[in-house]
Amino acid sequence: MKTLLIVDGYNVIYAHPQWKRCDLDLAKEKLINEMINFSANSNFDIVVVFDASKTEELEKTIQITPSVKVIFTGKGVTADSCIERMVHQKVEGRIIYVATSDYHQQKVIFNKGALRKTPPELFREMKEAKKELKVLTSRPKKVFLEERVDEKTRRKLERMRHKH
Repeated sequence: MKTLLIVDGYNVIYAHPQWKRCDLDLAKEKLINEMINFSANSNFDIVVVFDASKTEELEKTIQITPSVKVIFTGKGVTADSCIERMVHQKVEGRIIYVATSDYHQQKVIFNKGALRKTPPELFREMKEAKKELKVLTSRPKKVFLEERVDEKTRRKLERMRHKH
């Protein structure tokens, strides 16, 4: 069973050096894309929670990939209370991390058995996962025999090839 990572969306966005200066919709898109990439290279199921408590909307959940979903909280429901509810309902034996820098949130989740990742820790892990992916997906350059032997040997091999 994969480890669950619950991400306090706005909290993580505002902790990122570049994202906090972006248009909020663009920053959300960047965070979600990063979580998709991160889930593909880690052992995490990821839930990103965005606080929409000041809207008139109902809670909306979007399954982005099999391992990543996004929740927009509904009217009157904060991201913190949504995250606390998820931690409280955790599946027995499943490890849960919450990515947040909110001190009060950290105290609550610790009491319910979850672990935390600070945004800088999450950013480091995302960076490491990207590096690992590059190593796994980079193809070694093809090396041909004629590039590895001296000119005299290459000519001999060429003559042998033409004789047969």
